[in-house]
Amino acid sequence: MSDTFFYAISVISLSLAITSSLCLLWLSPSGKFLLWFAPAGRMALTNYIVQTIFSIGIYYGIGLGLGTTTGPTVYVPIAILIFIFQLWYSRLWLHHFKYGPLEWIWRQLTYGRLINIKNK
Repeated sequence: MSDTFFYAISVISLSLAITSSLCLLWLSPSGKFLLWFAPAGRMALTNYIVQTIFSIGIYYGIGLGLGTTTGPTVYVPIAILIFIFQLWYSRLWLHHFKYGPLEWIWRQLTYGRLINIKNK
């Protein structure tokens, strides 16, 4: 019982510490490199779904099935490569459009009308 309590406290405090550190880094002059992650954040729903589809295809038995035969030395580089691809693709997509494809659909469903997706 006490292990669960202390685990819950440590998870919350660690998340607050990481979030606070990222906020302070963002506000500092040396934190401008974080702008590279902004396009991926603007397309968060699309990136989440695409990452899930890629991961299911790579790690589960319906695809390559690497999840049962490899360890973290393979998982981590693959995840980093997928994220780098998403950073590149998000930047490219947002150069031409205002929103990601799934974000655009979500906005249309929310507002109940057609939303212009083009930048110009």
